[in-house]
Amino acid sequence: MFRTHGAAGVAAAVSFAAAFAISTVSAQATTLWESDVAGGEFSADYRAPSQVGADVTAIGGTGGASSDDYFAFSGLEGGTSLSFSFRAPEDIGYSYSAGGVILWNTSPFNYEWDGTRVDPQIQLDWNTRTQTVALDLPDDFLGTLYLALNFTHGENLTYEIGDFRASAGLPRADAVSSGTSVAIAAVPVPAPLLLLGSSLVGLGLLRRRARRAS
Repeated sequence: MFRTHGAAGVAAAVSFAAAFAISTVSAQATTLWESDVAGGEFSADYRAPSQVGADVTAIGGTGGASSDDYFAFSGLEGGTSLSFSFRAPEDIGYSYSAGGVILWNTSPFNYEWDGTRVDPQIQLDWNTRTQTVALDLPDDFLGTLYLALNFTHGENLTYEIGDFRASAGLPRADAVSSGTSVAIAAVPVPAPLLLLGSSLVGLGLLRRRARRAS
């Protein structure tokens, strides 16, 4: 507990609130976008998957015919559930068809179609434009999860992977997909930022009173 005295005290409080807010925001989990990685694409090489760190709560990307995305998730817990959401473009025709399979393993992939398949397989068309698939990890899971999205046909298929950090107490990903992009719902403003805003208002009022007094 500390007391503030005058404008200098308020400024000190503002600085403290700002530092605390910044450290809190930077510690929050993030979304890993395909456009953010080197080359604008997730790894298509099963021998060198894209690394997903413990600070990532959601992934967004696109896929198409003969296009594979490989990931290595670290820091997951046993019993974790991964939610996969797939969506076709909005302007598709009657003949549109796109899909593929999800594969996972507890050790690095030895070849392109290595691993355990997650059912059902992905299949989007005119009648089925969205699809959600879940992967529930075993309770005794420990280590790195190796994941492959093997797209066998179609194009401009949008996907989002989320919820896989919820068991660790981090925010769940609430994704809304449209066309060829994925948007993650905004995270509520943290309390430290509200404190920072209140401190700035207080500093402004204090300066205004000082001007009137002079």
